[in-house]
Formats: sequence, C-alpha cells, structure tokens
Amino acid sequence: MVSFTIISSTNHTWKKVNSEDNIIVYNCEVEGSKFKKSKVETTINFSKLKNAEIVLKDVSKYKNWQPNCSSSKLIKAEVNKIYSYLTFDAPWPVSDRDLILESTFIKSENKLMMKTTCKPNFIKKDDDFVRITYGEGLWEIEQKNDGNLMIRNTNHSSPGGNIPAWLSSSAVEDMPIETIQGFKKALRELEN
Repeated sequence: MVSFTIISSTNHTWKKVNSEDNIIVYNCEVEGSKFKKSKVETTINFSKLKNAEIVLKDVSKYKNWQPNCSSSKLIKAEVNKIYSYLTFDAPWPVSDRDLILESTFIKSENKLMMKTTCKPNFIKKDDDFVRITYGEGLWEIEQKNDGNLMIRNTNHSSPGGNIPAWLSSSAVEDMPIETIQGFKKALRELEN
C-alpha cells in the first residue's frame, strides 16, 4: 500500500488570485522568501491517469507545453526518479534561466504524485544562463470515481538574479494557468 502524505509541514493561507477555463490559481506568502508559493487546481473529463504519467515522464516534450521552456532533455532515469535539464526564455532585459530537476514519482491505483526538487549542482553550469538554485514542486493527480482527473500543481521557487516585480507576479498568477493549459493540450494530443 502506498501512503500519500502532505509534503509541506507548514500551514499556508492560500488566496485565490486568478482563474480561467475551470483552472484556479492560489498564492501564499512563504516565510523568509520574497517569492510567493503558487497552487493551481482543475478537473478534466477526457483523460486517464496513465496518460498523465506519460506526459510528466516525457521530459523531451516539456518544451512543447511548459510556458517559456525553450529546451528540455532527460539527463538520467531511475526506477521512480528522473533528472531533467530545462532552459527558459525570459523577456528582455532579464537573462534566460536554466534548471535541473529531480522528479520522484509515487503512484497507487488511482493517484499519481510527482515531487520535484531543484538540483543546481547536478551538472556543470552553462554561462549563457542564470542557474535556478531553489525550487520545489508537487504534481498531484487523482482519477476520481466518476472518471474525471483532479489535477493540482504546487510550486515555489527562486529564479535567481534580479527579477522585476511584474515578472515575479506573472510567474505565480499567470504561468500556473498556462502550465495547466499546456498540460491539458499534451493530454489531448496523447488521446488522439
């Protein structure tokens, strides 16, 4: 039997900040960080849990559905863990970013979790990018009895370097919606 536990040990006061297409985004303050934590939730009625797992494990296609992701490649794969390298385009005058993620998968019959942790020193730094040194995320996907998929993605990161306030706000208010829209599009493409 697989046990699903809450990753965060602190209580957060979530505030709804955006919604579109049945996708709802919440933010909360994080003590000691100038960047907010985001949570985005939606329910879809057209896919299966196994397809969600396929999309999340296919790192090479992240660039097709994650906002501003310009490249994505798998570095290493283990039984229930993958390491990926991603690059992101940033609007001028902000420097482009790169990110190394360790993604751990936990699944049961009707639930899938992918916990992501930033691993900035896993591979040599590329001087063309500002390396993102802190990030934690959690995808939680559950196949409900009615067949619908409940999807929740929680994320907190520090993009490093100087980030304008408007870009920081967009990262925790608009980009979560774009991420879920992209994820849904990738699922639809898999269904066809």
